[in-house]
Amino acid sequence: MAAPSTNFPSLGEAFKFLFDVSGLLAQKHGQSEKLTDERLKKSIQTKLARLAKGEGDLDKSISELISDFSYLLLEAVQKPKVLGVSIQTLADIHGVYQNTLKQEGTYLSKEATVKWMLDCWLPDLFIKSAQKYSLMFSLDKEGLDYPTNNDWWLPHFGERVVTPLERAWRWVYEQVSTTQTRFHNPDGIDPRGAQNSENASNWFHTDQLPSWSGLQNNLNTSVEMLADCRNKKYQRELTAELINSFRVVLFFARMSTDIFRRITDAYGIGYAKKLTQQVRAQNRRRTKFHQKVKIDIEARLANVVFKNEEHVRRVWHDEASAFWSNYSAKLKRDSQVMQTMECFQTEERLSITDAKKLLTQFDPFFISMAIRQKRYAPDNSQLTFLKLCVLGIELQKRRDLTASELENYQALVVENGFDDELRWLVEWLLATRFSRSDEHDAAYEHYKRAFELSKHRIGKESYLLVNEFASACAKNNKWRDFKQLTSWANHNAIPVRWHRGFDDSEEAIRMAFEIFKRT
Repeated sequence: MAAPSTNFPSLGEAFKFLFDVSGLLAQKHGQSEKLTDERLKKSIQTKLARLAKGEGDLDKSISELISDFSYLLLEAVQKPKVLGVSIQTLADIHGVYQNTLKQEGTYLSKEATVKWMLDCWLPDLFIKSAQKYSLMFSLDKEGLDYPTNNDWWLPHFGERVVTPLERAWRWVYEQVSTTQTRFHNPDGIDPRGAQNSENASNWFHTDQLPSWSGLQNNLNTSVEMLADCRNKKYQRELTAELINSFRVVLFFARMSTDIFRRITDAYGIGYAKKLTQQVRAQNRRRTKFHQKVKIDIEARLANVVFKNEEHVRRVWHDEASAFWSNYSAKLKRDSQVMQTMECFQTEERLSITDAKKLLTQFDPFFISMAIRQKRYAPDNSQLTFLKLCVLGIELQKRRDLTASELENYQALVVENGFDDELRWLVEWLLATRFSRSDEHDAAYEHYKRAFELSKHRIGKESYLLVNEFASACAKNNKWRDFKQLTSWANHNAIPVRWHRGFDDSEEAIRMAFEIFKRT
């Protein structure tokens, strides 16, 4: 049985996950104008598959996929400001994750690495960015209705799990002052209404989850039947704004339901419940924090005599941006102070007393993250892995690496059970030995294996390995491999010598290739 892979998910895998949980590509009911051409849908799926494998022009694929996703999302929510908040939030996550891949190595399996991200920073970044951009885009002024409970997008754990999608539908029924049955099937005689009501029940009480197209079709036909209902008691004429509010809430509730079901499948219901509590607490802290900023901005606008919509938009954007700039600077100073504190100088977990003290001294949202990150101290097995990794990197940098030292290191790796996890480093050492003795054919084969095995797992060590592999490609006249390597490196923000600062044209890459050949 193969050992679980030790790496971060690639950016390509992250983009595929985003499209999957959005439910936007499944269009059985033909709700999307963009996807009426089946070829376009297949084109998006092909780009996602190639991106996940790291094939083709990666940056171009990402740019096109962002454009495709933005168009489909705007079709779904029909509010440019909601789109703006969503895309800016995703851009923040993309930027931080790209930097994480560039700087951080991992000694954990892919599944455990994702769990580390969930525990330590990913939900926090989502909350911070979503609320930050909601403030900057003055989303509260967009005329959308939302559930009054600001954790409506999270599951509720009681006698049974109530998903965000069910919570959203219950809110819809309350807004219309009707029941589930009468919302979906007001006359009680239309087969479509009976099916809609049955589908909703299945979504609430089984593992079934609709695509966005199916969910949207249910909402649209139910709203039509409400308006056409012959029984005045159950007839409802809903405004376009209210219907669109339902669309927005249902879209994100469906997406959240999908995400939390995947988390539950991977890590269990106990972990999903714990994570939900953590996210709810952080969301509450940031909401309370932003409420003060909203009051301040609204007070400033109230004192402006002559103002138009553009002026109001600019004030919200500029004031929120200035606030976050100042707040980020404060967090940076606090982080520097915190790292000098005795309780952060040891490998031991923080005591309850120390944690409470920190919460009174620093921003609770920030401290909650710091406390969780400190819990991830490596165990004995992981410490052994890290020591072997450090030893291997030190050997790689030695100019006089001997065959016996390399053999001893390989034996240590196997003896401690890390042959799969550190195979990339052994291959790199072998490549280094051959390269320094000018055996470039043999060096190339080991560099290639080292590179493929190390993807998305070694952080900042990637820079040296990528550039040594680039040199080996050039010296062996492997133009195609060099071109693919350069594309992958640019995509992951890893500079390639002799190409750094140039564009991605084939001419610029060819020039770097020729220089590597001669150096």
